[in-house]
Amino acid sequence: MGFDGTILGQIILGWMVISSFLVFYLAKRKTGTPLMSVIINLLLSFIPLLSLIYIAVLSLKSDLVEKQE
Repeated sequence: MGFDGTILGQIILGWMVISSFLVFYLAKRKTGTPLMSVIINLLLSFIPLLSLIYIAVLSLKSDLVEKQE
């Protein structure tokens, strides 16, 4: 049984969707530009290891401080 390119494409597409939701959730709390973080992750998702590293760096970043008036 060979490993078809279509299956690899579907796996990468699935990873892109899952990691984008995770990055958006993290980026809302940790950055001022969550959309830019999702776009960066989409580009890195073609190589899942880079995407995992980006998620790890984003999760280790400290939360934003909310303004209290």
